Amino acid sequence: TGMEFTWVPAGCYLMGQTGTEKQYLIKEVGEEKYKKWYERELPRHEVCVDGFWMAETEVTRGQFRQFINQTGYKTDADKQGKAYIFNKETDWKWKEMPGYNWEKTGYSQTDTHPAVCVSWNDANAFVKWLSKRAGRDFALPTEAQWEYAARGGTDFMRFWGTTDSVACKYANVADKDNWNPSFPCSDGYKFTSPVGKYDPNPF
Repeated sequence: TGMEFTWVPAGCYLMGQTGTEKQYLIKEVGEEKYKKWYERELPRHEVCVDGFWMAETEVTRGQFRQFINQTGYKTDADKQGKAYIFNKETDWKWKEMPGYNWEKTGYSQTDTHPAVCVSWNDANAFVKWLSKRAGRDFALPTEAQWEYAARGGTDFMRFWGTTDSVACKYANVADKDNWNPSFPCSDGYKFTSPVGKYDPNPF
């Protein structure tokens, strides 16, 4: 597929929200949504993980296309004939829309962009195909592995630190050119960007 993997060393970290993250989320989404979606990330607690290999980037649309072409797999969105979309057509609100899937996303993408409109079932089917094709076992990361890898061995709310103005160097964020700006910088993309476009974390 052309996917590349990085070894993430074993280690322990504090999983869950810091006090700063909690206050940020409440300010960002409000008390009601915080209690519904984010409060479960407390209390913060130590978690240790063994070392593991992890893909350096998201699975690209081109890599996902290889899987579709070789297996004839139908995604959940294909089977249901609809997917959740967030764009001008939906008044910038998440809305289930007919006819959308990993190929028809509602915005421009190339095969270097991450695959979207993909469910957990679809991702798991991709991983099973990858395992069979490579002759070795692959799996989706656990929640603990994903957070550990995403934090990159740091203890900040975001791995690059606390300065919002540098966010666009490291991530595709809700920047000043987007519909709901949270960061005072420009990352160059209103929707998805090609994978590997931004600076990696320490892992």
